[in-house]
Amino acid sequence: LRPGRKHKFRFNYIPLKYDADTTLTGDIIFNGIKFPVNTQVGTLLEWKTYRIGYEYDFLSKPRWFIGAVLEAKFTDINFELNSPIGTEYARARAPIPAIGVIGRAWVTTYASITAEFTAFKLPDEIDADYGGHYYEWDVYGTVNFTRNLGAQVGWRSHDLNYIAKKDSGDASLQGFYFG
Repeated sequence: LRPGRKHKFRFNYIPLKYDADTTLTGDIIFNGIKFPVNTQVGTLLEWKTYRIGYEYDFLSKPRWFIGAVLEAKFTDINFELNSPIGTEYARARAPIPAIGVIGRAWVTTYASITAEFTAFKLPDEIDADYGGHYYEWDVYGTVNFTRNLGAQVGWRSHDLNYIAKKDSGDASLQGFYFG
């Protein structure tokens, strides 16, 4: 939604799902249960992110802009590990504020390249029991066939780390996408 030339309200929903079967090449401990080497395991990761934000383009020219992004992300992560030993899962949900920067350049009238970085960091120095970060990169190209129809291909990276009392987690996902 674009109420003014330099102002944008943004909404984004990103569903990610990965599943795989493998044989462990080393021991792992998940939810306090040891899964030894050579155990057959199935994994499932579901990661949904909802983003609601505001963008202000502080530098805006006819063929490019650079702006600031302020947003709230709601992240819902579910991870499951299935094996003959048993089934274990972990789920984390959290609202995460983020601030970032975005830039876009139109290489032709119908094609653009965009780069965006948003981040949140809770320093460990504030409280030893709590901390973490959430960094997200998104670089993509868009080709517009008409004013309201286009195609997009890009690369996105999520890096998440948290500490909450005696619980902690660390995840990094990255890869190409199209839409």
